[in-house]
Amino acid sequence: MTRFAALALLLAACGDDSPVHHLPDAPRGNAPPGIYVSNFAGAITVYPLDAVGNAAPMRTITGAATGLGGSIGINVDSDGFIYVANRSQGTVTVYPKDVDGNAAPTRTLMGLGAPEVLAITADDELLVASCHTCNSDPGDDKIFHFAKGAATSDSSLGGAPNTNTLLHAPGSVGLDPSDNTLWVANSYTSLVESFPAGASGDVAPARSFNAMLGNLQSATFADNALFIASPDAGLINIFSTSGTGTPTPVVIPNHMNGLDVGYPAGLWVETSSGHPVIYLADTDGAIHIIDTTGTTPNLSVASVKTITGAATSLATPLGVRVIP
Repeated sequence: MTRFAALALLLAACGDDSPVHHLPDAPRGNAPPGIYVSNFAGAITVYPLDAVGNAAPMRTITGAATGLGGSIGINVDSDGFIYVANRSQGTVTVYPKDVDGNAAPTRTLMGLGAPEVLAITADDELLVASCHTCNSDPGDDKIFHFAKGAATSDSSLGGAPNTNTLLHAPGSVGLDPSDNTLWVANSYTSLVESFPAGASGDVAPARSFNAMLGNLQSATFADNALFIASPDAGLINIFSTSGTGTPTPVVIPNHMNGLDVGYPAGLWVETSSGHPVIYLADTDGAIHIIDTTGTTPNLSVASVKTITGAATSLATPLGVRVIP
């Protein structure tokens, strides 16, 4: 699929060019290490942590039995179960940690509208951000909560008329592990909000700021900061979580020290090595691994590695999650 065909699909699905958004969390536990990638064409590819260049995946979930389709968000719980948000199917599908090939999910969560992204708490509770129709009317946009192992949601944040919550295509959700604050980034309005743990219904955020990025593609919380990717304003924008109003981010621009991104999608920041390493999915068929230098938020690019090529089986990659 060409870059422009991929973008046409994404535009049709969400009503603008902000299809990929996620702000995931980091339970690790017994999850197998790897770079987990969701491909919009309906496949999950998993790579070793040292993958670079035209590297083949060590596992691929694909085929009619998988229930994958329009796959965007991806996350992994502490037992290694893989969760995938399938926007065009209206489902979240769940797979065991060693799954490979054309395997049916162990669970399929339904009734979620158009689910885009996933967060998982340290207790393996699942949060699913979904827009009702993914058009210009926020309507019944929600963030669904599932208890560990549950097949149905027990509560949700937002919902019509969203007068107080102000959710509008909530394309990024996740938790600050220090206090379980829920962060939400809204793709249509560029509004970034925080809610206390367990918030539900149409409630006002505890705090918010306008990222002023226009096209907010994806976001992730790491190292006490919010990293937000946008093709319209720099490339990666780093915000302090204490920001208010319209704060000014630190920007990592495209084409810095060999960074060459066609169109940014899912974003993940891994800090287990002691400093931020940024993983960025590129809809042109690549995963960029950006080693940084400096102290958050004042980061710049130290070096870049890229997973790309025919052997990778990448097909419009939208989501990325790393288990170190």
